Amino acid sequence: MSTTPLPDIPSLNDTYGAVLLGLVAASTLFGFSTVQAFIYLRTHTQTSDLKLWKLSIYGLWFLDALHLALITIMVYHYLITEYLDPIELLQITWSFKANEVVSILMIYSIHVLYTYRLWIMSRGRNCTLPMVVSILVIPTVTATSIILCWAIFRSDLWSDVLNIQWAITLTLANMAAVDIILAASFCYLLSSARTGFGPSDTLVVKIMAFTFDTGLLTSICSLSVLLACVLMSSNLVYVGIDLVVTKLYINSFLAM
Repeated sequence: MSTTPLPDIPSLNDTYGAVLLGLVAASTLFGFSTVQAFIYLRTHTQTSDLKLWKLSIYGLWFLDALHLALITIMVYHYLITEYLDPIELLQITWSFKANEVVSILMIYSIHVLYTYRLWIMSRGRNCTLPMVVSILVIPTVTATSIILCWAIFRSDLWSDVLNIQWAITLTLANMAAVDIILAASFCYLLSSARTGFGPSDTLVVKIMAFTFDTGLLTSICSLSVLLACVLMSSNLVYVGIDLVVTKLYINSFLAM
């Protein structure tokens, strides 16, 4: 009795293996963000915290959960449903495209919320800084987000990523620059709030260091995705890193 030979499946270590590891790390970070959101909402029930801010936490957590669901569907599609179809493994599934839209929307929302927080911190002071930051951040983030979404939806194969590296480079470089600009702006406002009282100033310096380190972390991670995409475009390591970067953004935002 003859059996149909199985098709040759290429090694998936640096392709969907990397994506699987990204899913595991993203799932862990989602657990952290869920705890962070729960603690924030639990500890701010009796405060005068803006309702808009609380709604933004709910919205970001929903997008975070949707992001995890989409990447889980994507990994299941490639590693379970279509594992024995080498042709299908070369194609970009709808869940990846939808995931990228959700990811871009999350990061865009976080940048806008950071800018809004900058305005709140500048209340009663000179508004030049938040105005300049808003002009630099909002239009560029909006434009690059739209461009990257458009480029991704025009791609059907993983090899097509080579043709949209310009859009990926533009978006990730802008994200890294925006992170540094926002972190530096917060540090400047915190520095100007020092009173000369030792313990108070020590606390301000610690907050400044944490704020800058947070912005630096997301910037480095964004640049690592960019470098992986440019230098290792033949595999999917950059996708695995990208899954983690999106989660780090919301973790960093909720930590502040």
